[in-house]
Amino acid sequence: MTTDELLAEIELVHAALKKLEEAEALNTPAVEEKKAALTAKHSIRNKEIICLVCGKGGMKTLARHLSTVHGMTPWVQ
Repeated sequence: MTTDELLAEIELVHAALKKLEEAEALNTPAVEEKKAALTAKHSIRNKEIICLVCGKGGMKTLARHLSTVHGMTPWVQ
């Protein structure tokens, strides 16, 4: 493959990717915010805490649950 042919192929791929990107931009809906599973007031109970993201309860702390299930950290970085 010559240099000119390689450049032509790269331009074709770039144009195709640009078309796909534009089509996705037109078809993607607006980002919706997730609603909490319950209120913060109801998430703290006697000897247990309930996750505000998914509503799972029965935990003493949320650190492990947030990192394993939701990929989040409870600390500000």
